[in-house]
Amino acid sequence: ITSKAHVAGTPGDLEMAEYVKSRFQGEGIDAILDPQKVLLTYPVSSALELWEEDFAALEADGVSVWGKIVLMRYGKCFRGLKAMNAQKAGALAAIIYSDPEQDGYAKGSVYPYGPWRPPTSVQRGSIQFISLCAGDPTRAYSPHGMDVEELCGLSSKELIPQIPVLPISYADALVFLESLGGQEAPEHFRGALNITYRYGPTRDVYEVRVKVENRFQTS
Repeated sequence: ITSKAHVAGTPGDLEMAEYVKSRFQGEGIDAILDPQKVLLTYPVSSALELWEEDFAALEADGVSVWGKIVLMRYGKCFRGLKAMNAQKAGALAAIIYSDPEQDGYAKGSVYPYGPWRPPTSVQRGSIQFISLCAGDPTRAYSPHGMDVEELCGLSSKELIPQIPVLPISYADALVFLESLGGQEAPEHFRGALNITYRYGPTRDVYEVRVKVENRFQTS
């Protein structure tokens, strides 16, 4: 299954679904495919570990993320909360990476020599605001006929980020982290990369474009 790319809603996804169905049927298990229309996010281009209180700490130290792209690391809280906190703090976009302190060489041998994340690996997953309401944020094929606002008391737009959010590897994050100026970040903001972790902003002028594509896709 992992030998081919099978991002949700793509031909590879359907191919894998057909493969799994055939394997079940081969074992005498009744299996069918049930297509669903869902909202999917596709990356089209390809630090810090910020909780809500961390954004408050940044503000207290005179560091504003308003109108900026924030770089955050995975860990401690769900990635959707990181996106929500960045959006609430006024960020234009967010980039999330896995620091080797939590998932990389600081833990042990990296793939293929061990289980930990190599420098160019990227962790992807949902960034929905599931702490507000879990499940499909559109309820496109809701069997009970209720829309998301009737179920959750919130609109679809309130359950998914309204800013672009992309994951990158720690090899790519290193380029951005090395460019940061400003005061040195406190210990709990630092990771295991061989750099001095700083609050930012960047010392020089860099152009960073963050672009994502959301669309309904039958999967």
